[in-house]
Amino acid sequence: MAWLAALWLGRGAALPAAWLAAGSPYLVWYSQEARCYSLLMLCVVLSCVALLSLARRPGARAALVYGAAAAAGLLSSFSFVMIAPLHLRWWLGDREERGRRIRLLALTAAGLALVALPWAPRLLRVWDWHRLGPGSTFAEAAPLRGNTTFHAGAIPFALHAFAVGYTLGPSLRELRAAASPRTLAHHAPGIAAARVAAGAAVGVIWAVSLHHAYFDSRYAKEDYRSAAALIRERGAQGEVLLSVNSDEPMVYYYRGPLPQTRLWLGFAGHPDLDRRLTEALGNVPGVWVVLSRPEDLDPGDRFARALDARYSGAQRWSFAGVRVWHIRRS
Repeated sequence: MAWLAALWLGRGAALPAAWLAAGSPYLVWYSQEARCYSLLMLCVVLSCVALLSLARRPGARAALVYGAAAAAGLLSSFSFVMIAPLHLRWWLGDREERGRRIRLLALTAAGLALVALPWAPRLLRVWDWHRLGPGSTFAEAAPLRGNTTFHAGAIPFALHAFAVGYTLGPSLRELRAAASPRTLAHHAPGIAAARVAAGAAVGVIWAVSLHHAYFDSRYAKEDYRSAAALIRERGAQGEVLLSVNSDEPMVYYYRGPLPQTRLWLGFAGHPDLDRRLTEALGNVPGVWVVLSRPEDLDPGDRFARALDARYSGAQRWSFAGVRVWHIRRS
């Protein structure tokens, strides 16, 4: 980020840009998740640097560097296209050789479209295009994100979490149950100590935090590791693993031989849930279904009830925040 700021705005902007990146709550938050957003931000920065260099000194090598960075950004997340207006302004803002610039732009756009082409059929099949229609009953039945869960009482906890993680102070379940300043009140001494401690005191706090993480069930993450270990031990050849909702942790913890597919839990509120579930289960002799974090997209637990109704004889396991079904079919 500092490199981009210096190239774009001058050396005086490099230090403020570095601090903005280092202190951004979003960047800190997403750097702790096994998701695509940190890679997306890196690709945005690299593509901007490459485009500034290309705009000032056009050439085949610079164009290839930009194309590679933009392709990586597009494949990390399709939200990369939101940077396109800025890129267009940088590239077409100079009237010099406008025709050549437009031709290079068309070639680059065609190359990026070709990179994304293998994913087009899946986007048409998975994305819920009905939501774009005014008055859609789908949008009324299952909002994409629901009501906001933000509360001012979460701000001090967020600062505290950036310092010591989520295992000192109130647990996430406490905050979800009652997100208010009163929830934080009896944890105030620990939070204050975390903000002022240094040296050996920091080591003590980390030790307490690790004790909570490993030995206190109130602070346990959804137990993906136990679910993954169960499937690695009992999964048989020809079966598949279906992750419902948060599939990235299963990708990270499982790493086993069974192929893994996913199903978005938001479909639990749709009339065609049964059809989508049939497609997701496929035509295989056995399926391991892992359901996690249903409280936001499926507070009524409709998906679990539908699965239980269809496969009443399936084996079931329950871990902290994670449920597993083993479905056997002839």
